[in-house]
Amino acid sequence: IPSDLLENVVVTKSFTADMPGNFSGGSINLVTKDFPEKRTISFASGTSYNSITTDATVLGTSQSPTDWRASDDGMRGLPTYLQDSAIINQLPKGNTIIRDSNLAEVIKNASQSFKNGYAPVKRTAPFNQSYAINYGDNIQIFGNSLGLVGSLAYSRNQKFYENGDYRFSIAANNNTLQLYDEFKDTRGVDEVLWGGLAGASYRLGQNHVLGVNYIYNRGAESEARYLLGHEYYNDPTGWLESRVLSYTERSLGSLQFKGEHHFSILRPLNLAWRLSNATTKQDQPDLRQFENSYIVDSSNYPQTDTLFGIASSYRWPARFWRSLTETNREYGFDLAVRLSQNSKLKFGTSYLKKDRSNRQTQFNMTGDPNLLNYFDGNVDLFADTAGYYTRYGTRPSNYSYVFPVYYINGTQLRDQYDGTQKISAEYAMLEIPVIGNLNFVGGMRHEYTNMQVTSFDPSRSGGKIIGRDWLPSLGLIYAITDRMNVRFAYGRTLARPNLREIAPYGAEEFAGSRMFIGNDSLTYTKIRNYDIRWEWFTRPGEIIAVSGFYKKFIDPIELTFFSSNYDIWPVNAPDAKNFGLEFEFRKRLDWVSDFLRNFSFGGNMTLVKSRLEIPEREWIEMKSVDSSASHYRPMANQSPYIINANIGFTSPRTGTTADIFYNVFGRRFYYNSQGGAPDIYE
Repeated sequence: IPSDLLENVVVTKSFTADMPGNFSGGSINLVTKDFPEKRTISFASGTSYNSITTDATVLGTSQSPTDWRASDDGMRGLPTYLQDSAIINQLPKGNTIIRDSNLAEVIKNASQSFKNGYAPVKRTAPFNQSYAINYGDNIQIFGNSLGLVGSLAYSRNQKFYENGDYRFSIAANNNTLQLYDEFKDTRGVDEVLWGGLAGASYRLGQNHVLGVNYIYNRGAESEARYLLGHEYYNDPTGWLESRVLSYTERSLGSLQFKGEHHFSILRPLNLAWRLSNATTKQDQPDLRQFENSYIVDSSNYPQTDTLFGIASSYRWPARFWRSLTETNREYGFDLAVRLSQNSKLKFGTSYLKKDRSNRQTQFNMTGDPNLLNYFDGNVDLFADTAGYYTRYGTRPSNYSYVFPVYYINGTQLRDQYDGTQKISAEYAMLEIPVIGNLNFVGGMRHEYTNMQVTSFDPSRSGGKIIGRDWLPSLGLIYAITDRMNVRFAYGRTLARPNLREIAPYGAEEFAGSRMFIGNDSLTYTKIRNYDIRWEWFTRPGEIIAVSGFYKKFIDPIELTFFSSNYDIWPVNAPDAKNFGLEFEFRKRLDWVSDFLRNFSFGGNMTLVKSRLEIPEREWIEMKSVDSSASHYRPMANQSPYIINANIGFTSPRTGTTADIFYNVFGRRFYYNSQGGAPDIYE
């Protein structure tokens, strides 16, 4: 959203009853202009250079002619022959003896319908590029103002690295670590993002405004990845190669109708309403994974490659077609009643319904180990599925149709699920002076939560969260001067997991990496928030502020390793605490010297102490390994310190701006390793 079309940006760090209850650290509300002051048209373009990527030879994938607009032209689509689900259902689920000639013909046609291409390709990365055009206008129709805003933006960026290190270790005997797997990692990404917004607002007289906004964003990420290393738990002497080719499309379309109406019925009334519908989609057509191992001789020369699934325990090549669609419908209204010049009563209601569907079709390659034990490293030559032959048995009824390689149906019911989330809310709040310069803002919000995920696998229940919560908020604002305040606030809020986190669905970044699996027993987190803040607005656009906060979490969510394969899933811990200080300032530097009148300096620093209670059973297990093990650890994703700073230059005479930014965060907890193993930090 371009800054020219923004009316204001509201950052709120203390909860009030008119805000959604899903509130933990704060919220940011971007408010676009309804009525621009005058007609404006602007165009911008930009480019950037990356010393590692730009004009370098990088890994990539085969591209369709329409990739530049973040849309596959069908090149990666499911083969026409397999778009009939009846054909897919005929394919065997595993490596089996094939004696039926009709089935053999189906397998042959299905296997040969796939395009080859498991190996990344080499390409030259161009310069990054971006373009944007913005429009705003205010015209008169029937004597009233019609405000128009619009924006369209496009960007394409390249990312690449090589010789990345990927290592994973597990706890071994005698409090030592044992290397589990280790890879050298090379990855190339081509990102396309474009989108825009359009809005119209019409003023009916002085007291009514009607508006409509539409936002659309579309992005695609084409990724090629190659890893070479060892899986020590599996084959400590062999080398493992893993290749991933993926293309991910994402889109968001949101349509909102809104209105504001001012009435005078006994007392001044202000009614605001909104209706919105948003659809998000994510598609991964023809995600490909190929994994193999090989050994080297005494001179470190690679010997013949061994296909995983045949002469080792590695998996066969796989192809995935994944799609996710989510629809959000939201309705709400707010009614404010002016009781006096400095007091106001406000109440309202809202309803949000979210529907999600996740689908995945998977095909695994298999073959006859008597025919294919080795290949020469050409993965596309290996994946050539041409032909099959008949091996005769002792009688015609025992004829077997044997393929060197062919595809089977690897689709799993557990990878298909539907989810629904319904959130309804009502609230009432009061703003009123108490005494002197002390003002009170308080209210109560009631929210009903209903989240359910239904798995297509009858053996899996899917997640379900139902609850009713009363969320009070209390605030006191004392105005020391016209430009200096002290604020005290208390509020109860929630942190809900998303539908993905309660769905029994697993996904991994590449063959052999950690699998993320949803937890159907997860529940939402309840939070108690306490805040105190001193703020001084020294001049317009300037601020000096100091804040203190304390938060109590019931059932906080963290990520943990939970299986012998070291898969990852989210879990609830008993409780946690989080408290700290924040320092914030923003100042122009003309008070130092007239030479610095166009310069400004700003930043903020947050110091945080967090403590999460380790579940009793896990703590007892940790004590068996280390008698001094603590009953607490830091909260997930919470840094002990965060620092942001910037120096800005603005010249109204030349229209020039320039900025330097710096930010850093401290070491923060990322994954929990159960059983006394060291946790993972970022």
